[in-house]
Amino acid sequence: MKVACFGYRDWATKIFNNLKATKQFTFTDVNEADVVLFYGWSSMIPPETYLNKLCLILHPSPLPKYRGGSPLQHQIINGEKMSAVTIFKATGEMDAGPIYSQVPLSLEGSLDEIFDRIIDIGTKETIRILANIDYNQARPWSQDESKATLYKRRKPEESEIDLSKPAEELYNFIRALTTPYPNAFIRCSDGKKLYITGVHLESPEELIKVP
Repeated sequence: MKVACFGYRDWATKIFNNLKATKQFTFTDVNEADVVLFYGWSSMIPPETYLNKLCLILHPSPLPKYRGGSPLQHQIINGEKMSAVTIFKATGEMDAGPIYSQVPLSLEGSLDEIFDRIIDIGTKETIRILANIDYNQARPWSQDESKATLYKRRKPEESEIDLSKPAEELYNFIRALTTPYPNAFIRCSDGKKLYITGVHLESPEELIKVP
């Protein structure tokens, strides 16, 4: 099978490198490809591409929930504990195409840990899907539009910390906005921004006072 890859996120590049390392596929340009992968890709795919090629997108949410921009950040900030790695077919509607795979994804821990899980799941599921497509065994299913939610891409100015929030909400807010995303910040009395790039939430055990 001939595959073309598009993506600029580091986790997407790692998935593509994993696929190349298997030596199961031939990597080529979009014109020669049987399947085009758009992973870690935030722009709309041109109609001349998705209408003429099977284009697959990896989206880190349990579609149809959390369609649109900044899906990981929105889920973590909203206090979600579980998500999914969803691979689906590109269509003319945002994140609305038939689903080829949806595997549970834990949102616990740091963003780096979450990205590692996405890389692992994304690699395994892409290999499985491409094999099924090659043998005409892929069985995608339609999304349930009644359950769809849509979010916009977050802007840097939305990363300001609201210290009136409880500790767990602040913990989720800060860890959702670590690099490569616009970091959470506090606006100080001198007008400067203090960026918070790491966070630790006190556990119940740490609240116990030892005499």
